[in-house]
Amino acid sequence: MAHVAVDELEAQALRTSLGYAAMTRDQSISEEEGGLASVPPSATVPARAAFALGTLYLLLLLIASRLPAPGGAWATIIAVVVFVYFPLAVIYHGVRIPLGPAMELLSGVISLGVWLGIAGIEVRSDVALTGPARCVALLGACLFFGMLASRVVRDRNLLVPACIIAALADLVSVGWGFTSHALKQTPALVAKLSVAVPALAPQAAASSAKYPILATMGVGDLFFIALFFAAAARFGLPLRRTFCFVFPLVALAMGLTITGVLPWQGVPGLPFIALGFLAANVHSFRFSRQEWRAMGVVSVVLLLMAAGLLIWWRLIA
Repeated sequence: MAHVAVDELEAQALRTSLGYAAMTRDQSISEEEGGLASVPPSATVPARAAFALGTLYLLLLLIASRLPAPGGAWATIIAVVVFVYFPLAVIYHGVRIPLGPAMELLSGVISLGVWLGIAGIEVRSDVALTGPARCVALLGACLFFGMLASRVVRDRNLLVPACIIAALADLVSVGWGFTSHALKQTPALVAKLSVAVPALAPQAAASSAKYPILATMGVGDLFFIALFFAAAARFGLPLRRTFCFVFPLVALAMGLTITGVLPWQGVPGLPFIALGFLAANVHSFRFSRQEWRAMGVVSVVLLLMAAGLLIWWRLIA
């Protein structure tokens, strides 16, 4: 009798352990298939939010020059806050949509095709709708291609050197390199490869341009914001915290561009983006002493190269 009871207890324990193992395995499989750690149960929630914010962003771009706003510095502050928030908010929600690589590529190609079509229309005619529509199409292309590119990052620790290299490269490019040259030689092309921060009613009335613009966010800035946000979502980093750190720093960069504090035609946005991303996730990265030393050496070498380029540029100028 006692032997039978022991056998029944052992069988029950075995069934319980097997059920727990199966549940754990199914949960891990579902988490791996889900891809993004922060995706909500309903995949339509971030998609609807991104679409709604994108639509509202387009409408605001269309009516920006007629939006009531106080004069002077307040109009600039409001324009920067509003028209930096919406692109970043679209990216924030967009990267949480659980798309596969094929859909990300297809969506990016479609958005790029729409942008090219609108840019072609702008060459032939001057339509008020084309500028805002082009901005939204470019934003979509940067979002989807940034999500696709984030899949190359296989370890969260790789995001730290990626931030450092991208920030230094943008600093050199905007200060003395390709972007600086493009701003001087082909400003119209740079404008088409950017998302606008338009002037509000008081400043727009004082401008003779049909679609007055205060500043722009370049395609590289938007692409890397999407890449960093998508990587944060994929690796389970605090995406909302990342947004709250990156947004004010990007707005600060736009403000510096408008005020002309720096002696350049543009302000490099990636150093601000990288700083916000790293500050928001500093406790999420784990490096050995050798890895920290290696990154420090690489950073010093890159800084010396940037300083050398600056000196060379000054000598030939």
